[in-house]
Amino acid sequence: WLVQDSSGGVYKVNLETGECKSLFNFHSGAISGADLCPFNHAAATCGADGSVRMWDYIAKSPICTFRSPAAATCLTWAARAVDPEGRTICVGYADGVLRILARCKDGLQLKSALKPHPVALSALAYSPDGAHLATGAADGSVFFLSVNRGAYSPVGFMNFPPKKGAADNATPPAVTTLVWAAEDALCVGYADGTVAQLNLPT
Repeated sequence: WLVQDSSGGVYKVNLETGECKSLFNFHSGAISGADLCPFNHAAATCGADGSVRMWDYIAKSPICTFRSPAAATCLTWAARAVDPEGRTICVGYADGVLRILARCKDGLQLKSALKPHPVALSALAYSPDGAHLATGAADGSVFFLSVNRGAYSPVGFMNFPPKKGAADNATPPAVTTLVWAAEDALCVGYADGTVAQLNLPT
């Protein structure tokens, strides 16, 4: 018999002998983020099942899995400006938590966890020099963190810029994408089609 479980696993089960062999292991829901390692043929994906999975895309085989209780919503693999060894993966979650993972010999290890937003994270971006990380959320807010030798410190946050004529109680649109235009300027895309440039707070 072939058996599929709710966590994305497929197994071959022999009912006569009781032998059970794992054949495949995939995300059990939507994939919400993907990025590539900056120096070798590894890719990382995250999904609604709360897992972060690393793959060898040449061998087409899984390398390791990291699991969290909340759904993962976005992911970015840090460039060498952040981590010269290219081992850092940054993952955002539906509960507003940001987890920094490190690739090690035996899998993915949690290095730090922060909660920059009270709602789901929707986008992540490191500045070109690797000195800052911006996180965008479903409530339209953007949080800035400084990055120094693997330590993440809060800088400040900015809300969705108000539009002329908009009601005071209007629901701000979610952040959909973040792109750094310069070391101190961030372009933010919102769900309503707005693009805004936010300057790094001091």
